Amino acid sequence: MPISRLVQAEGHEWRVDSSPPDGIGPLGPAQVDLYSIANGLFGCETLVREGKAVDRIEIPCLLEYDTSVPRSMEDALEFIVGQSIQVKLVKGEKDLQTSLLAEGETAPFSKGCTCLFSTGLDSYSALLNSARKYPGVTPCFIDHEDFHKLRGLHNRFSRHIHDRYGLAAEKIRAPAHGSHMMRSRGMLYVLCGLLLGNKRLIVGEAGATMYQPKLTLLDLVTVTTHPTLMKIAGEIAKGTLGVMPTIIRPCEDMTKAEVVASCPDKEWIRKTFSCSATTRFATEEGVANCGTCFACIVRRLAVLVAGDVDCHYAFDIGAQWVSMRARDNLIQLLRFSIDFLSDKEAIPWYSREIVTQYRKANLFERFALDNLAGLKLLCEKGETSQAVAKIRELGQKRVDDSILQERIQTVRSNRMKMNFDNRL
Repeated sequence: MPISRLVQAEGHEWRVDSSPPDGIGPLGPAQVDLYSIANGLFGCETLVREGKAVDRIEIPCLLEYDTSVPRSMEDALEFIVGQSIQVKLVKGEKDLQTSLLAEGETAPFSKGCTCLFSTGLDSYSALLNSARKYPGVTPCFIDHEDFHKLRGLHNRFSRHIHDRYGLAAEKIRAPAHGSHMMRSRGMLYVLCGLLLGNKRLIVGEAGATMYQPKLTLLDLVTVTTHPTLMKIAGEIAKGTLGVMPTIIRPCEDMTKAEVVASCPDKEWIRKTFSCSATTRFATEEGVANCGTCFACIVRRLAVLVAGDVDCHYAFDIGAQWVSMRARDNLIQLLRFSIDFLSDKEAIPWYSREIVTQYRKANLFERFALDNLAGLKLLCEKGETSQAVAKIRELGQKRVDDSILQERIQTVRSNRMKMNFDNRL
């Protein structure tokens, strides 16, 4: 069975299991290698996050590849962890015994379609819209071994989408995620999703998350679906499988509120999971989202604007007593939104950088309006903390309520549609 070997600078060694997943049909040798590569990248970041001094990574492979694959992996690691790590793919070691197709055959790579499905709000809306465009689309859930609670929630969703929409979800196991914010997670999901043999792969993340700016200088944003990493993932897949996959990003130019409004199944929006505290929340029933992390706050405001029924959060950002973390996350988001709408040039360079580089000013204008419109609706729902009330007053001075009300009506009319022609 393939084992990714990660080597520390001092010569110590760790092993990351990358044996081919069960239950998804026979894999060709190139697909087994792709799974090893995906897990090796993820494992390498895990070690770096744990403070290990990793300077090179060796991954045993069944086949031999040219230098383009390890070079792309090195580019990915440089982007993800901010340091240079040498990558070597080693062919034919003794521990590479695995069940493959007959010698000389390769696994089929069809024109079918896979949609990554995490039980998140974005991915659920994208999946149901994908099913209209691509009948028979395959939902794919990447199952980290320590995501026990999320696994239960996914099983519930799997039964629902099968019974109501006739979609059969697939599950691919992955290494433990841990409590770190793993920036290589998106690459892992894309590469693992290609093991299902479909050439088209849908990544349903909302654009405001895909291009998420830093709100403070020390912010470590997820970048899981950052366009640079998606491009590198495609290059690694092509170098390994010999065919360039088609990565479709239908929500790239949509805000989360627009993604919510476009969801065909309003009833199950409140059951989706968006929280960054995956191992603590994500329960099959009851409270699935904490309400205080950045992802939960963006979701809360977006669902308010879209006018749909949301989940019950563990903590209420609109309450009089709210944690310091929740207050800071909310204030930084709203401060960015007010500044973006009133004077873009006054925004710090680290917040402006990605928006300018990828020409997403229009997207973030709508995103900022959604946040302030959500704040307006939040305050109208009842008593709020003093800090929230103050920033609401500041927002009213910069952006008139009539503009926010118009934005609410625009979102709820569902004018913004997913673009399935948006491909890498």
